[in-house]
Amino acid sequence: MGGYIALFKKLYKIKKQHKKEQKIYQQTIQIFPQLKYPSLETCGDYEQALRYKFHLSYMLGEVLIKADKTWHKGSGFKLKNDIKKANKEFKIFKEIFNNFAKLSPNIIKIISKNKQAFLKELPRI
Repeated sequence: MGGYIALFKKLYKIKKQHKKEQKIYQQTIQIFPQLKYPSLETCGDYEQALRYKFHLSYMLGEVLIKADKTWHKGSGFKLKNDIKKANKEFKIFKEIFNNFAKLSPNIIKIISKNKQAFLKELPRI
């Protein structure tokens, strides 16, 4: 039990630090617009980055962020089920990517934007 409390405490500190850094970044690019980060699509490893959206750690991070944003709606109680769901989805996507190693980056981009719709329609495919 103590590990969970320590985890949430650490995640809270990371969240506070991130918000602080975002505020500083926004102020900096107002003064120096040339320091603005380039769009992700222009990066050389963009295709590889899209595949990381389907890694278990990324999917669990999405679940934790969603739970944090909607804690007042009782999402903490659904967290265990959401983690199990993310694990199940990860296994499905892992199998898909193993079977189709050379998927087009455009297809990966479309799937990443519509994960739930893709998973819903997957049994029909």
